[in-house]
Amino acid sequence: MTLALTNLGRICTFDDQDRVLTGAALLLDPTGVRWIGPQADLPPPAEGEVRELLDCGGRAALPGLVDSHTHTVFAGDRREEFALRSAGATYAEIHAAGGGIRRTMTLTRAADEATLLDQAAARALAMLRRGVTTIEVKSGYGLDLETELRMLRVARAIEQRVPVRVFTTFLGAHTVPPEYAGRRGDYVDFVCDAVLPRVAEERLADVCDVFCEAGAFTLDESRRVLEAGRRFGLLPKLHAD
Repeated sequence: MTLALTNLGRICTFDDQDRVLTGAALLLDPTGVRWIGPQADLPPPAEGEVRELLDCGGRAALPGLVDSHTHTVFAGDRREEFALRSAGATYAEIHAAGGGIRRTMTLTRAADEATLLDQAAARALAMLRRGVTTIEVKSGYGLDLETELRMLRVARAIEQRVPVRVFTTFLGAHTVPPEYAGRRGDYVDFVCDAVLPRVAEERLADVCDVFCEAGAFTLDESRRVLEAGRRFGLLPKLHAD
């Protein structure tokens, strides 16, 4: 089956020629874009081809957007922290006071898989309605074995609920959780030796990420986590300031 988008006001191709076409049409099949050009030149259906026509009413067409950094899976919200930030508080100050990552961690640990999936799917649908068709989804609000795995399973399941493409990122090294206070090295060991093997075994992530910043993880700690991730076949990625 093919889909012909007709009566387009503009098509933005973002290809090597970076074309913006007016009065154009677009022909799609399951493999992607088959044809693009002036509407008057739209090729007729081939023999046996089933074609659906969609009159776009003069609207524009452009490729789906890619959001390469999202935290789509989490519980709770940080509305009160937004007010603090607006009043001049820094993220580091909020984090040091127990807010930020640690507050969301507490709420996410308490949420079951079904609840997290319902909320994540709603967020992904809202992004899709605004043109985002591919998203990267990070873990990092569990900071323990079971919740990190649960977050990544939920991220993988988003595609079953919403027609978006999802890439998953393991961000177990987001911050040091309260139970490891004063034992940073032990937490890095835990991430590398206990969590990463399970993430790899269940094929839950494509990428390994680390938050490398004052108050989070040092350069040496970050390097160790990323090298461990590479041994398990995960591409390295870095939050850095």
